Amino acid sequence: MNIVRRISLVTGGILAVAALSSANAAPLNLYLDWYPDLYSEGMTMAIASIPNSTSLQLTANGTPISLSLDSATDLTIDAPRTFSLSASVTPSGTFSSGSFTVNGMLGSYTGLLLSGNLTAIGFPTSADPEHPGALEFTYSVTGGHEQALFSGVGGIIFPNALYSFGGLFDEAVFQPSNVNYSDIGIVAIPEVTSLPVIFGAMTTLLVFGPKKKRS
Repeated sequence: MNIVRRISLVTGGILAVAALSSANAAPLNLYLDWYPDLYSEGMTMAIASIPNSTSLQLTANGTPISLSLDSATDLTIDAPRTFSLSASVTPSGTFSSGSFTVNGMLGSYTGLLLSGNLTAIGFPTSADPEHPGALEFTYSVTGGHEQALFSGVGGIIFPNALYSFGGLFDEAVFQPSNVNYSDIGIVAIPEVTSLPVIFGAMTTLLVFGPKKKRS
């Protein structure tokens, strides 16, 4: 694993832990590595009350389209194919639990491609030109034919998912034309990261990372 990727995973882990420690979420500002990337289209989202609970159930469904392994390898996911995500949040955005699955035909294999447990949620608390209306999740992999590709801190991004969003999920309006796609990948170094975090991650890797064997 190269030094940049190692720093990416450490930094992503720090961000995920920080997000989990917050009672109410804020933007996670996730940036995903270019590869691997599991791309879905035709996303629809909805929010509904859960009987005998103060939480709401947020759901997202769509069609997996492709799995990109590198700049030269873009694998098509064929039918039957489904992307499904469910998360429990309070009206103010406090996250409690959630999961997702991706199923489809990839080459000679048909079945579960990837599944995971959601670990944190991120959403805009005010106007953010960098991520207008984006809904974000981090996740840990639980299974699937392609699970080995998605080791590390996982991230899911629904760009422009939240339409007319004022910070309360019980008043959220999802506009299907805006929730047009999602990306599932591995969390990379965010565009805006404090220097102490980067230097701390680099120091950890330099001190505790694998050493070359001397001859």
